Amino acid sequence: MPGFRTRASKFWVGLAPTSRARCRVCKQCVVKGETRLVSLAFVCPGKSVKLVHHACCLTRKLAKAVLAACGSVDGVPISADVCVEEQRAIRTRLLSLTT
Repeated sequence: MPGFRTRASKFWVGLAPTSRARCRVCKQCVVKGETRLVSLAFVCPGKSVKLVHHACCLTRKLAKAVLAACGSVDGVPISADVCVEEQRAIRTRLLSLTT
């Protein structure tokens, strides 16, 4: 589209509010209350799409994109309702996939 400037995707980690979404990697349902990574991708002017991933299904490519957008592992927004152990595990996994 002429004049369309892409916007950087946004990422955050939180608990699934319902069991409707499917993981983009394993294609299984992300069960209500399960920890997930959500990416908000802007596809065209005024349009965006949410892509959901299980926390355990993170890929190297996705981890690099998350860290590029958030600046560092500590910059990744994580919802307060995610337990501390799970927050630590997600940050460790992101770091291990990008080194």
